[in-house]
Amino acid sequence: MMRSAIRQVSILAFALCSACTRFDNPIVGEAGPALDSAVVGSWEFKNDKGTMRADIVNVDGAGRLVTTMLERGKPPEIDEYRFITATLEQMKFASIRSLGHPDASWLLFRYELPSPDVLVVYGDDPGFWRESVNNRQIAGSVEQKDRLSVTTVTASESELRAFVLGYGSVIFNDDEPKELRRVPVR
Repeated sequence: MMRSAIRQVSILAFALCSACTRFDNPIVGEAGPALDSAVVGSWEFKNDKGTMRADIVNVDGAGRLVTTMLERGKPPEIDEYRFITATLEQMKFASIRSLGHPDASWLLFRYELPSPDVLVVYGDDPGFWRESVNNRQIAGSVEQKDRLSVTTVTASESELRAFVLGYGSVIFNDDEPKELRRVPVR
């Protein structure tokens, strides 16, 4: 159960989850891949069973995200991701992709920084993306795998950006945001 909750937050960090939509391309701004300097640093999500730490650093104008999942009685799990951000109108978005799996898809989420020490992450709404692909509003495919529906969006970066601009926050699950706290520098 902890691993599931941490993996969901890892969708900031945002490890792979079975319900998430996969993307062939990241969402980027007009100028291309970038990194929001406000998210650079170390962040933590804690609950009664463990901690997920997300370390975000700038690497050549984009980001690298390293997640460390600590669950009592188990060895730490460490994963690395490419981390790209985009600001479209007033909303902030990020795409991540595992560096350890060359064929990994991108994951997309929306985020807010209500204060410099709080990062709120909203995962995508898989139902919205599945319906949009099925209705041919955006390029992609929907497959059934082991009783799960897996949606892959194949739209280009510019098509994805235009689609997100058109639909804004309704493509994200605002019911279950994940809140991470900045880890103070010691």
